[in-house]
Amino acid sequence: MTLELEGEEAVIPLLQEIIHRDAYHASANYLLGQILLKKQDATGIEYIEKAIEQDSNIVIVGCQIICDFLTNQGKNNEAKSYQERAENYHKLILKAQKERSSLKRNDKFDPHNISEIEVNKLRQQLSHHPQIITAYLVKKNLQYFPEKPLYVLAVKRGFSFWEGSRIYETDNSKIVQSLLKENELPDNVFIFILNSNLSMEKKLKRISNSMIYQKKGKK
Repeated sequence: MTLELEGEEAVIPLLQEIIHRDAYHASANYLLGQILLKKQDATGIEYIEKAIEQDSNIVIVGCQIICDFLTNQGKNNEAKSYQERAENYHKLILKAQKERSSLKRNDKFDPHNISEIEVNKLRQQLSHHPQIITAYLVKKNLQYFPEKPLYVLAVKRGFSFWEGSRIYETDNSKIVQSLLKENELPDNVFIFILNSNLSMEKKLKRISNSMIYQKKGKK
């Protein structure tokens, strides 16, 4: 609000006070760094670097801001290093997105480590879907950005007498979309139907505390 109403000069001492109390406050460092670089003050680079350390979501835009400043200063070699850093980080993001978008036979999983309170909430959500008879929750072992967990919720559905063992993809898709909409887990979650991949169920069963839901009367 101070920035919007009174301008950059007025907000600088406030940001400095925040950083004095918390040297690695991401947003304060980021904003102060931007303001200083606009004033052609190279010390802004240090503040943006501190912000990047704390918030990986601003790595690319932070590097681009520094790159633009260094280019305007005629420091092309230093600017190029930040441009390459942003490009390399973007490549990592693409690899991470691919890694998180599907499951493979050789994927490894760890126990979910989610609190019992959160797991109970998830059980309640699952119980609202009468076609779901079993559910497993694990955490995928990731190569890229492992500090940002990806949970895997694998559900097994039952079928009525009239359906037999047929699996309708449209029904499966509806179940997955509904669970994603209801999901309250603190991080990203990958949800899929187990019926067409029973070998994966055997793998998940071996993970400690992986089975979080079983419909009453089903074994």
